[in-house]
Amino acid sequence: MRRANNQSCRPEKRDFGDHQRYEGNIYRVEWHTLNLQSGEISETLSTMPLEARLYGTAVACGNRVYVLGGLCLGDPFCPDKKIGHAHDHNSVFYFDCGSLDRKWKQAPPMLATRFSPAAVATPRKIYVFGSTPEKAGPLAEVFNVELNRWDKLPDPLVASDLCFQSASRVVLFQSSRSQILVYFGSDYSLQAFNLISESWECLDPSLRHWSDVSVIVGDVIYSLYEPPDCELFTEFRKYFGAYHFVHKKWLDVKWLCKSPVPAPTISCGIKLFHLGKGLMCFAWYSSNFLQYI
Repeated sequence: MRRANNQSCRPEKRDFGDHQRYEGNIYRVEWHTLNLQSGEISETLSTMPLEARLYGTAVACGNRVYVLGGLCLGDPFCPDKKIGHAHDHNSVFYFDCGSLDRKWKQAPPMLATRFSPAAVATPRKIYVFGSTPEKAGPLAEVFNVELNRWDKLPDPLVASDLCFQSASRVVLFQSSRSQILVYFGSDYSLQAFNLISESWECLDPSLRHWSDVSVIVGDVIYSLYEPPDCELFTEFRKYFGAYHFVHKKWLDVKWLCKSPVPAPTISCGIKLFHLGKGLMCFAWYSSNFLQYI
């Protein structure tokens, strides 16, 4: 996504009544820009069309923000016109940050209906994984932005008890090896999809611990695991681990800082980012404010 004047398009929530609200029984989502230098949030940049579904996955590709799939409760704005029936969607909407018309547009639908699918974008393609039953469509598919077309990707060659719905909602993109890492909870396997050969490789057939709060640096996966009984952040730092998927072993992790703000639980939308230069960042929502360490 292009950044102009140090701004980036992203959904922002100040409080429930101001930027996210219901119109009748329909949830309305407004989009804004955040100035990365001043920290100021703009006025409404755009309002997502009511046909877009809750629990869709947003991903940036070039200047565009795409919203993929989601859950429909059968409201009057259902794109499939299945009024009164809860179901998943394959609809795709996008917003072009470089366009002057400031309108959401509809892209070709995915090959499968998906609820909060995992998605990764490269400069010209969007890769989508999981969150669909096996008979409802392919495990993975790719959207070519230039061709405006979805194509099926091959399934991994793994045990027959693999469940497509067990694919991790967070997948890790390793650009240096041109591969995407996907974890399957049904058989505890860590799989890698190669973007060049469009083939799968099993990196670890029995990785018993996985967290969707994860990032990849080199050949190491850093993850924050949910502690028992949702202990506070200052307590569950001991659940932060590092796994070397080439050597297939866990590494020792040492903390060099303390949390300077009230500690959240894992359920507060906590995210983990790699900032480069050996730095990690945790971010989470607390009382509608974004906090970090």
